[in-house]
Amino acid sequence: MLCSALIDPKRVSFFAVCALVLLCFTLGGTALADDKAEEKEEAAEEDDGLMDASADQAKAMADALKKAARKKKLGDIRPALEAIDGFKHESFIKPLLKLMNHKVGEAAETATNLLAERADEKCLKKMWKNAFSNKANHGRYGVRSRVVLAFGEKGIVLDKNKYKEVERDWRWMFGNPQERFAEPAANYIKYFELTKDKRHCRKLAEQLDEPMATNPNSPSNPPAEWWERRWKMWQPLKVAVVEALLEITGQEFDTTEQAKEWFEKNKKTFKFDW
Repeated sequence: MLCSALIDPKRVSFFAVCALVLLCFTLGGTALADDKAEEKEEAAEEDDGLMDASADQAKAMADALKKAARKKKLGDIRPALEAIDGFKHESFIKPLLKLMNHKVGEAAETATNLLAERADEKCLKKMWKNAFSNKANHGRYGVRSRVVLAFGEKGIVLDKNKYKEVERDWRWMFGNPQERFAEPAANYIKYFELTKDKRHCRKLAEQLDEPMATNPNSPSNPPAEWWERRWKMWQPLKVAVVEALLEITGQEFDTTEQAKEWFEKNKKTFKFDW
């Protein structure tokens, strides 16, 4: 009786169907879990463009960064910095912060760029301290401006004291123009575009006009060489200034006078005093 039941074709068919259905659910669930894990991994990569380093990778890379911080030549430092390109791990942060203050300026700038790509708000505070309080970074506008831009990329508006630091750097760079200052100035401009911070609107608008001597015969007029450096610094920034003001105000200005007229006309509604 039992044997005949076990080999009953109808019962065999029923059990086979049940087993098949169960198998499909199992395989489907596994595939779905794999798909979700893959989507999560892709989303994480899309968020900052960086992949999580494995434990073994991270240890080797972090150790290399620590050793690089003790080196004196850029050629000995660069390989460790290049090795972490595209990867992230919390163990990278401390040695990169140390490298921010390195005597070799290019190494400090590269470390700052790498940190900016990986920084959370806690790290940003440490980066700010390095950039604006450590003597090693005095006059390193590439380092300082990249930290400010990192705040903008996180949507963080600088407080009053931090903004004063930006004003000081801005005055110095444009008062002592160098072509190499164009990139740091562009970082500052981008910060204002990203955050729509209004405080710098006049200073941005003043960079719309092509720099030239308004009174060449005045004893206080800078020499021709100064104006040449000033123009070379200004030329790559014009478009960035126009775009930043457009983002902040919704208006596209071509000249300083045009911007001034708009700000004065919309003083009450825009809440900015030229």
